[in-house]
Amino acid sequence: MYISAVVLGLLLLSFHHLGYSLGDDLFRWIGISPWTDGKSRGLHLPVLFGFLLLIFGVVGVSRIYQSRYPKIMSRLIIGCVAFIMIFPFITENLFFLTKFNSTGVSSVAFSKKDSQCNYRMEEDRTVKIECQLNLYNYGKEQMITIRPLLDDEFMQFEIEPQAISLTPHTQSNQSVDFYGKIMNRDISSAGGWQNGIGVEIEKDGVKKRFE
Repeated sequence: MYISAVVLGLLLLSFHHLGYSLGDDLFRWIGISPWTDGKSRGLHLPVLFGFLLLIFGVVGVSRIYQSRYPKIMSRLIIGCVAFIMIFPFITENLFFLTKFNSTGVSSVAFSKKDSQCNYRMEEDRTVKIECQLNLYNYGKEQMITIRPLLDDEFMQFEIEPQAISLTPHTQSNQSVDFYGKIMNRDISSAGGWQNGIGVEIEKDGVKKRFE
């Protein structure tokens, strides 16, 4: 039971190469937001539960085996820290290996790390959006259509997607310009930037959102 708690705690806590944890995926899969106050706000539930499980598991394993292995708690803690640190490297290489021959939206992923957009309103409520997008092309795909997801509680955007080229089996940080409109009628001028953005990727009529 204690060993299972350690393993589950590590999986909930560990962030993979795309910048979010397996716990986020698990919570979304069962239909629960990973954050108590919605999108990226409040308490991060996977980290909270993962930390509690990890403490419970490490303390339990240490109590059982400490008489035979006096240094087991320190070794467990070092092992857990090492696993969390190398986990992004493991997942990145695993995805490149398992999706080497894939195509379409399943071969492409987006990371919020190092991704951001600057926007400014121009004439006729047109908005120009300049983005840096961190993209992974695990497989053989060479062209996708993409658009950023910038909507927040203050502004809603209608953004035209752009087609971009990709190099197979690479990670790249691409500069892409988009155009669209700010839908709020009461906003006459606007400008700013957003990090932690999401995107929608489309290929052959199939769409995938990263939020």
